[in-house]
Amino acid sequence: MTHLAAQRVFGFGIVLLGLTLGTGDPHAQVEPPPSRQAEWKVDFEKSLFAVVTHKEGMAAGLAHEHLVVAVAPDITLRYDATNPGTVKATLDAAVENLVVDDREWNRRWQDELLELGLLERPFSNLSERDRRKVRRSMLGTKQLDAEQYPRLRASLDRLRREGTEATARLVLEVRGQAVEQELRFEWPVPADDGSLSISTTASLRFADFGIKAYSALLGAIRVSDAFDVVIRVVAMPSENAEG
Repeated sequence: MTHLAAQRVFGFGIVLLGLTLGTGDPHAQVEPPPSRQAEWKVDFEKSLFAVVTHKEGMAAGLAHEHLVVAVAPDITLRYDATNPGTVKATLDAAVENLVVDDREWNRRWQDELLELGLLERPFSNLSERDRRKVRRSMLGTKQLDAEQYPRLRASLDRLRREGTEATARLVLEVRGQAVEQELRFEWPVPADDGSLSISTTASLRFADFGIKAYSALLGAIRVSDAFDVVIRVVAMPSENAEG
């Protein structure tokens, strides 16, 4: 298999009135203020939703690390700046549209992935023949099984602030198997243009999704069971976004 791999995302509030005004039932539950969630538009030129796979085995020097990218997936992002804890983001992508080992995507993101420690060295430039072979293996029944499971999905919610950091829940669904993971990242601060940027990674295992990582030569060349999800989101409120 190849490796879906990534970093950046979004905050909270509470109000109480009855007792301070001295009116109403002191045991009555106070409703939280209504959410003013708005649609946000993702800038796909600056964002990344990907997986990075890793090589291992006695002959690992003959293997390659791979970058698998979900290009312009269907994304819904709702966020209320006054109540960030209500953030809700969903991603839906066709497995057939995943791009693996594309030279332009590799070139664009490899420096950042190296800086994050997700790569030991720059990506190899695979031939078109080898890229087709990797893709065929990735979509096959032993890997993503694109015919049986044509879509992959992800969601993000439960945003919480912890000082200058944030946590959120990621749920990733691949091959009909949903895996939950806590994400940690820098608390996003709006830029001058009103955009928000979130960058984060999560380490998962193929086995959790019922996938056996690729192996050859009796395991001398193989893809590690562990892989990294890489998420970088740059988004703007829809009313401020161009186009």
